[in-house]
Amino acid sequence: MEGEELGQPGEEEGREEHGSLKEKLNRVEKGEKENNGSEKEKKKERKRSGSQWRSGWALSERLAINVSGMRYETQLRTLAQFPNSMLGDPRRRSRYFDPLRNELFLDRNRACFDAVLYFYQSGGRLRRPANIPLDIFMDELMFYELGEDIVNRFKEDEGFSKEEERPLPANWVQRKLWMLFEHPESSSGARVIAIISVMVIVLSILIFCLETLPAFKREEDHSHAKNTSENIPPPPSVFLDPFFMVETVCICWFSFELIMRLACCPSKTQFFKDVMNIIDFSAILPYFVTIGTELAKDDDASPATSLAIIRVIRLVRVFRIFKL
Repeated sequence: MEGEELGQPGEEEGREEHGSLKEKLNRVEKGEKENNGSEKEKKKERKRSGSQWRSGWALSERLAINVSGMRYETQLRTLAQFPNSMLGDPRRRSRYFDPLRNELFLDRNRACFDAVLYFYQSGGRLRRPANIPLDIFMDELMFYELGEDIVNRFKEDEGFSKEEERPLPANWVQRKLWMLFEHPESSSGARVIAIISVMVIVLSILIFCLETLPAFKREEDHSHAKNTSENIPPPPSVFLDPFFMVETVCICWFSFELIMRLACCPSKTQFFKDVMNIIDFSAILPYFVTIGTELAKDDDASPATSLAIIRVIRLVRVFRIFKL
């Protein structure tokens, strides 16, 4: 009995020691978990601070730009103010990067680049150097792709008047034809058509002038001979006259051009209000009056003197050249 009584306190002490060991182990595990959690949080904070530091360092990094042998340096954050421009976009400016020299190389005008670099450094102030022609400076602005708004603002500062918006047809085919016949500067094809129109106009006026020369006045000679002799054959038809044939070719071109512009114009009302279009109608009208008169007159009837006056109206076609 005494042995049993002595054994009970030993068991209780063992249990107490076992419980204390468990508590210690639990505390150690909790401490390790807390340490692991704090270390993870510290790593995240380090990554965040590191990325922020790297991005800030990247923006504060200086970029070397070699412009035709002259070396410039500026911070990337300065160029990043205008990300839509060529120098402000890392992808677009990388085309001109020289990895051996670790710089951008631009074979451009130095004086113009001074103005472009000042544009970035001043936050958007663009000034053309006094010794640089406007067309050269505009080419440089197109190269650096500063943006249409900035270029338009620069034009206003230079005193350029805003171009009026041209009304265009809604239909795609009509718009192409309208630009082709109405705006010679729009494309190479439009310039070719404008050159053809000028050549036809000059040819038409030349024919009119040649008709007035004495060597070609057969009709008057025939009418004078008719009073002296009855055996003179009737005058040839005007439709067989070489001058009339050439004039017919010219009128066909004028009519085709006028019909195309009338069919493709964005506004029929504005088309008929245009002075140049009225001139076109006036230049074509005498030809058809001539045809009607020739078909209606008798074989023995002399041509009306008013017909010659009407044909003088063809000269107004020369004003069309000023528009082309």
